[in-house]
Amino acid sequence: MIPGQIPGSALRRWRHRLLSAALCGLALNLVGCGLFEARDAPSPLPQIAPIVRPRPAPLTDDTAQLRGQLYQHYQLWRGTPYRLGGITTRGIDCSGFVLITFKALLDLRLPRTVEEQASFGQAINPADLHSGDLVFFRTGVAMRHVGIYLEQGRFMHASTRRGVMVSALADNYWRQRFWQARRIHAPQVAHDKRGASRTRGR
Repeated sequence: MIPGQIPGSALRRWRHRLLSAALCGLALNLVGCGLFEARDAPSPLPQIAPIVRPRPAPLTDDTAQLRGQLYQHYQLWRGTPYRLGGITTRGIDCSGFVLITFKALLDLRLPRTVEEQASFGQAINPADLHSGDLVFFRTGVAMRHVGIYLEQGRFMHASTRRGVMVSALADNYWRQRFWQARRIHAPQVAHDKRGASRTRGR
């Protein structure tokens, strides 16, 4: 063998390993929390926002009622680990958490993926956020993340590194990645017992 020359079989193995590594890296970059969900990396971990108990509100205040229900729902799911495609307390992803929450509290079926949820309902100004609105983030080239707004700049979501938690929109990680906010008009849909509302997801 001529010095410096690589045998054909060794060269083929080297090319195969290089190609496998490149494909693996590409797959990891695209998957994350579902195809369009967050990976919370490599930036610093999002800070956990303090939980402030909601004040009692008149029963006629639908938003206040929903806010109280959201806090109660959060206590049931708090700390549930992240699992891609999961929708149980053994593991759940961000869009799955949104899906489960709206189904449990409002008997409303939302689309399953972040991409579909991001086009559901009505876009709103972030300054007009109310309890139960959805907040979306761009966390990578092809990755998206979703959470449910609570109040006072806080939202609950399923983080890939900390599971179900409450974060602050003002946290640097989320503030830099904020994409849009949407309102589902869930109370009106939830009162439709015939299941014929056009705003229901399929």
